[in-house]
Amino acid sequence: MNCKETHKLKSVSQAELLHKLHEFVFPNVQKAARYIGGEVNCVLKSDFKLHFAIAFPDVYEVGMSSTGLSIIYHVLNSLNDVQAERVFSPWHDMEALMRAHSLPLYGLETFTPLWKFDAIGFSLPYELLGTNMLQILELSGIPLLSSERGDDDPIVIAGGCAVVNPEPFAEFIDAFCIGDGEEVVVEVAQTLIRTKGMTRRKRLEKLAEIEGIYVPSLYELESLHDGTIIVRGAGKSVRIKRRITQDLDEAPFPTKPVVPWVELIHDRANIEVFRGCTRGCRFCQAGMITRPVRERSLQKLIERACSIARHTGYDEVGLLSLNTYDYSAIGELVCGLLFNPVRLPLFLSLPSSRMDSFDLSIAQLVHESRRTGLTFAPEAGTERLRRVINKPISDEQIFSLLDAVFQAGWDTVKLYFMIGLPTESEEDVLSIAELCNEVARRALSSNKRAKLHISIATFVPKPHTPFQWERQIGLDESKAKQRMLLKHIRRRNITLKFHDNRLSFLEGVFCRGDRRLCSVLLEAYRLGCRFDGWSEQLRWNEWMRSFEAIGIDPQHYLRERSQDEPLPWDHIDVHVDKGFLLSERLRALEGEVTQDCRFGGCVKCGTYAVASKACSIAMRLRERIEGKSLNVRDWVAKLKTRMPANPVQRIRFRWTKLGRLRFLSHIEMVKALQRGILRSGLKVSYSRGFNPQPRFSFGMAMPVGIESVAEYADVWLDEWVPPDEFIRVCNEQLPDGCKVLDAVSVPLNAPSFVPFIFSSVYEVRLPRVLVKSELCHLEELISASLLKVTCETGASDYIARHSIEVHLEDDEVFLRIELPDGQKVHCRPIDFLKSALSIADEDLCLVKVIKQATLCNINGMLLSPFEAIKPIPRE
Repeated sequence: MNCKETHKLKSVSQAELLHKLHEFVFPNVQKAARYIGGEVNCVLKSDFKLHFAIAFPDVYEVGMSSTGLSIIYHVLNSLNDVQAERVFSPWHDMEALMRAHSLPLYGLETFTPLWKFDAIGFSLPYELLGTNMLQILELSGIPLLSSERGDDDPIVIAGGCAVVNPEPFAEFIDAFCIGDGEEVVVEVAQTLIRTKGMTRRKRLEKLAEIEGIYVPSLYELESLHDGTIIVRGAGKSVRIKRRITQDLDEAPFPTKPVVPWVELIHDRANIEVFRGCTRGCRFCQAGMITRPVRERSLQKLIERACSIARHTGYDEVGLLSLNTYDYSAIGELVCGLLFNPVRLPLFLSLPSSRMDSFDLSIAQLVHESRRTGLTFAPEAGTERLRRVINKPISDEQIFSLLDAVFQAGWDTVKLYFMIGLPTESEEDVLSIAELCNEVARRALSSNKRAKLHISIATFVPKPHTPFQWERQIGLDESKAKQRMLLKHIRRRNITLKFHDNRLSFLEGVFCRGDRRLCSVLLEAYRLGCRFDGWSEQLRWNEWMRSFEAIGIDPQHYLRERSQDEPLPWDHIDVHVDKGFLLSERLRALEGEVTQDCRFGGCVKCGTYAVASKACSIAMRLRERIEGKSLNVRDWVAKLKTRMPANPVQRIRFRWTKLGRLRFLSHIEMVKALQRGILRSGLKVSYSRGFNPQPRFSFGMAMPVGIESVAEYADVWLDEWVPPDEFIRVCNEQLPDGCKVLDAVSVPLNAPSFVPFIFSSVYEVRLPRVLVKSELCHLEELISASLLKVTCETGASDYIARHSIEVHLEDDEVFLRIELPDGQKVHCRPIDFLKSALSIADEDLCLVKVIKQATLCNINGMLLSPFEAIKPIPRE
């Protein structure tokens, strides 16, 4: 973006930004709900000293699934002087429209352009987010390079797992946060407030005084003989120490997280059960850089999960960690949540599990409440190779466990494997196929519906792991191994999926890259690369052109490294000693297993020196409660009595969809309404069966972009509530623009109103200049008995009964039209207006449509859904 474009971007007022977004942008993008803000529980402040944007460089539904982002948002907004807002990468259509209208990217809470913020903090959980990070900066009018920013530009910060090697992003970021963020982000915010008015250089120097903060511009670089760039004095005079939150019980955790408009990748209430892992898988970066294990207490987990559910309307809770079955009181936690003290109908979701810690009795209890799949990660096909990676699970353990799982009633299991692991041979690869075929064969013998989903990724050596020195296999070798597996995995109940090896290639380059990659990243962005972590969005040829243009061979970063070779990330100290990593690498080559320090004693990894208290507590967890004493039959029987067998009341209610909510799709709006009613505390009845859902029945789907004061729905309740009380408690929890206007109690066995819906009545206002006909001709046209309407798919049909009223008001034309809206015949008002009035697509944003009535055909009479059924008298 040149200076002229940046100036134009910064000249847009906030009022103009809001106007153009609502009139010209939101009506013309897919999933406008990503960009409209105003979600339940978002934080707005009128008085603050620091404006901080938390940026996740991916789409809304990915970023809003991030527990880390939710925690930092909560921590910052807990500070009186800080207003934190969220921003995500706009999808291609949104980016194009923002550029076309010269609009800056903005924070979702206040629609303040990002260039006006004091600081922008990027969350970088994985390496392939770089081009989207640059997209956010450029669309905000902020210089991409740190060296080009002035005193008035925001301070750009980054944190997350990907920045344990910060060098490939160092030219774009002013300061990196290394490690846990709960404490360091408070110190960063306080420092930014305290240093306001100072020069940019001085502010960065003050930030660098905080433990865990790395400011690249303050350090000298040196080039090695092969061209690799490292920080001078790395690992010696320069050591940036990872921050560790020692006590998670005392650490802040959000109990009122923002409730998204859009269905998320992980659309549930998430709570972190514990942090860290000391199982010691030698390929696993997360297990190395999050040591030691720190658990949250059982009581606080139950209290916080219930609080999140009450404040969000979620009825599913995800229990997050690197291996949740390792939690010392997992049995008590599961039972405590399913039978929680406030009697909330909660369902649980557990991430993938290690096979050697999986507890079938606990999984059965979770499964009985709501049917879920199971995911395991054997990683390798032979016992030998599993010992190399320090995951010593025998073939017999795998068979026995999966036999038990399928016999217990699971129909689907997912298994993860990797190819390209150190010391891997052709036999190891073929053994993946043999293992999967045998598991699938045995599964069908006990469960005829049994299916196996196999996912295979290419191994990527990561920094700060024992395998950080290993070679990553190239694309040709990876494809050859994939072909081998395709040839030998042949069972009909197996679905085989490969992770895109091009993504693994780029990930391998950037995770072990140096500062030279900043130029490659910038070139790839300028060539149009975006969303590189999405296979279907990856522009591989442009990436290869970028490497060539900068004169870098990407294979250089995939090679094996010598043990005495300086590494680009040596200046980052994650509190895992390099000597420990080297010894683990040697043990891997010998096939020796290292025990988890919680059960086999301290392994001298280096973490104890800085987190002795947390380490000591973790090592005492060897006497944990396994949860295997659970009597599954007793708990399942109790589970079946958790909810009443039959509802006691059915309420029909009319509700609105106004303001920004008009940009929500039907499914998004239904979810928002359901969650609002669940937040109200009303005892909503749930369906029975394998996948219980709250019992609602909604009318016909409303087109996106149209407001309504005449939407109807039924809800079934497990307790009797007077309709007036129902309206009151619902309206206290529903978002702005959605209100219950009226409600009646109807018989439980009454037929649904949906099949009887016949038509809808709309009020339409549009500028007089858009109407091509004279007013008299217009009235004649729209009152015709039949009209040919072409819908968005291109199909045409003739509709009847379409006109009620038309007249002129000042410079506007006012229409009141009735259109068919049933299950068999349906006409969108926009299609009608385009066909009847020849309104162009680009002018539709000037048309205002609001639905005023829903009419049911009952024995030839048109009645509202309230009139269509005899209500039960109010008590």
